[in-house]
Amino acid sequence: AGSTWVGRFDKTTWVDNWQSFNVNTAFDDVPITKFLKFICFGNKNYLATWDTGATTWNPNKLTLPSGYVIVWLAPLTDYLIISAHHPTFGSALFFWDGYSQTYNRVLQLTQTQSLAGVVDKNVLYFLTRDGWICRFNGSGIEKLNRFPDMDNQDYISLKAECMKVYQGLIYIAKGSNTFDASHRNQFCGIWCYNPDTNALYFKHRLSNNAVIHVTPGVAAVYCLYVDNTSIRVGYTDGNKSIIDTNSDTGTFRPYDFGAYWISPLIDNDPYLRKRWKQIILNFFKPMPNSSFARFEVKYNTSEQSIREVRVTSGGGSDYFTLPYIYSSYEVGDEVMVLAGVAAGQIRHIKSIDMVTKTIYLDEPLYWMGGSQGYIQANEYVAITPFKRLGTIKGSDNVSKVNKMLRFNARSKKIQFKIEIWSNSGYGGEWDMGLRDVSAIYTPDRIIK
Repeated sequence: AGSTWVGRFDKTTWVDNWQSFNVNTAFDDVPITKFLKFICFGNKNYLATWDTGATTWNPNKLTLPSGYVIVWLAPLTDYLIISAHHPTFGSALFFWDGYSQTYNRVLQLTQTQSLAGVVDKNVLYFLTRDGWICRFNGSGIEKLNRFPDMDNQDYISLKAECMKVYQGLIYIAKGSNTFDASHRNQFCGIWCYNPDTNALYFKHRLSNNAVIHVTPGVAAVYCLYVDNTSIRVGYTDGNKSIIDTNSDTGTFRPYDFGAYWISPLIDNDPYLRKRWKQIILNFFKPMPNSSFARFEVKYNTSEQSIREVRVTSGGGSDYFTLPYIYSSYEVGDEVMVLAGVAAGQIRHIKSIDMVTKTIYLDEPLYWMGGSQGYIQANEYVAITPFKRLGTIKGSDNVSKVNKMLRFNARSKKIQFKIEIWSNSGYGGEWDMGLRDVSAIYTPDRIIK
């Protein structure tokens, strides 16, 4: 549907001008859903319906207040939820029971825009422009979880068709928020929200090896379709349209690299300098016997999450070059590859050559998706102040379920990061996770 017409395909024939709308949709998308006996269409501030029982068309079954534009539709058992946005008042949720001559209830959101919504087990979830995943609890709105690294200037860019329920989880296919690549955790691709655990995480990157806005990269994501076994994402790299298909048939391996957990900034006694001594990890399952089954444990005392996001001028499997190198970069700093065939892999700086402007990595980038891992020109890397505390390898800790690492750091505040490796093989080494993490410190009695 679009412009002033609704089309229909009856298994044999496609009719472009099957029915007509009240007003021209212009550049607005037309949401479509099934509710009771009605096929419902959003047309600006009108809800148009096709009555499948009476086989009648009504272009203005409901009329919302002037200025509102219907963005998405989601059917509950008793009500159709109509989300519409007003440029002055923000978004509102209109409830319609399918029988009344007008909507039954209005829930005005507070100066924000509702981008997309889905229903799971008769519970409504929706995403707002400021990055919040929200839930309608029957009487009001609850904020559940938020996309990472959001600030007052940032916003989520999402089409209404890019949020779907798949196998009990809510999948969100999003493009870049803004052109600011310093939001290092704002990767574009498929994100996943688990309603049972309230966990929100990045799940699948897209096939052209970009997780941040680069060229070629992910210019915009248009749609997300799911069925019993497949996930399909439609997007553009700025020059052409692309459809990715991810099938769950056969042996399913969720990740190779790039899964990590970052703690909040730990500051139990804000005016007390501390000597951090130990960190204890309890594993979700016993460690498999593989050198590629790893927990990379890191810490950061700088109170800064990232130093720089840079565009490379060249590189290889264990190094990259930059147009210039800042004096703030240190040996041991973390390097996150944000785009290219090695996107998602994380290394640390082994050495820096200021003359050739080359940064050497502590370990080569490995094969991913059939391609050799490497960095080349015009790709993004993020340099962060996280230093490696220690590496826990499965080959050195076979069947262990916990591990204590000793270290020495003096600071008022600290932040931990744990990266999980699960690269290739058939012994189940990917089946790894963390149960909990704890750290031990003592007050620092030394006065400087």
